Amino acid sequence: MKRLIQFLDTETNEVLSRLREYGEAWVVGGWLRDMIIEGDPKGDEMDIDIATTLMPGRVKEIFPKSISIGENFGTIGVRLESSTNRIWEVTTLRAEQDYSDGRRPDDVDFGVTIIEDLARRDFTINAMALDKIGEIIDPYDGQKDIMDSIIRAVGNPSERIQEDGLRILRAFRFMSTGKGEIRKLDVSLGNSIIEHLDSLENISKERIGSEFLKILSGNYINEIITSMKEHGIFDTILPEINIKNSYNFTNNRIVNLALICSDTNIDGMGLSHYLMDKLRISKDDARTISILHNCRDIELDSSIESVRRFLVFHDKGTGMMIIEYLKSLNMDLEQFISGISSIDSPDIIKPLADGNLLSEITGLEPSKRLGKLKDWLFRKQIEGDIKEIDSLLQVLNEIDWKDSDPEYWEGMEWP
Repeated sequence: MKRLIQFLDTETNEVLSRLREYGEAWVVGGWLRDMIIEGDPKGDEMDIDIATTLMPGRVKEIFPKSISIGENFGTIGVRLESSTNRIWEVTTLRAEQDYSDGRRPDDVDFGVTIIEDLARRDFTINAMALDKIGEIIDPYDGQKDIMDSIIRAVGNPSERIQEDGLRILRAFRFMSTGKGEIRKLDVSLGNSIIEHLDSLENISKERIGSEFLKILSGNYINEIITSMKEHGIFDTILPEINIKNSYNFTNNRIVNLALICSDTNIDGMGLSHYLMDKLRISKDDARTISILHNCRDIELDSSIESVRRFLVFHDKGTGMMIIEYLKSLNMDLEQFISGISSIDSPDIIKPLADGNLLSEITGLEPSKRLGKLKDWLFRKQIEGDIKEIDSLLQVLNEIDWKDSDPEYWEGMEWP
């Protein structure tokens, strides 16, 4: 294997060099693992984690622009004077005491060796370090497990999981990071996950949601979801959701989350609230999930009027996700997409007729009836691609706006 130090960028080498003026430092974590897998650099802006013999306070003295990320646990976010955006997580070598809450160590001991520090890591593929001459320190055969596409715990898997229940989800996420093939869980690790599923109950919903969305952003999602089902994960994190065995997953994690939930008999708003509770997804993501879920059983109208409403009612990003979602549900979108292609994407379009004008013309006071009429007229404006107010007002003759029930007036929406 090539000496990986040749792939370290100039700024990272500067951080390492300054740390090594006062102590020792090693590259650890994802950069090293992924470089071993891929064998080529990902770019200067890739996150690179560093372990050092220096105490957190000393690291801050060397790099005055640093920020505290988890100083009690030895981690400082290092920033160079010349780099305002990039941060290196530099962590003091440490050993960890018991995890009584199943989330974080009760205490840490600084001043240990790099070998002792690697012993606290979760999986063998993450328990490696790159020294100053380019040698890989690998006490748990992480490189072999990388080549064999195995996820194996460092030491006793039951102990590792009980220390931090999030390692259950991390194990499944790392299944997708193999080179050209999915990784398999070591048998003992898989058995320990089943045995200690209750460890997930100690983990915040924010951390669970973040890790699960990373899984839905990776590769081999169907295989990983199947393995998660077999190990009982969804009975713990999403107990009310009916998870199928296979989906046509996309490259969008929010679309994929909606697909996971597409067989669940609940409306979009109910689902969005459920996922906000269980996974702490953002309000924006919850709104998108609600829209997608409510589209799952639609009878798609591919008329040009429907296409025009679609392009105006949904912003471009949401519209693209709706199309991806419906494609993944095997809905025939050929005619609908053809309609989109035939129309120039509109800028933000506002109603030509505002409430004041409609009130003046109809004599209606501000009311629900007037509001519904304005919305109905906006729909007619978009469907007919009407550009002039005089032409739009002629459409008022198509509706008994004075006496008919406004609940039956179709407003500007899609579907």
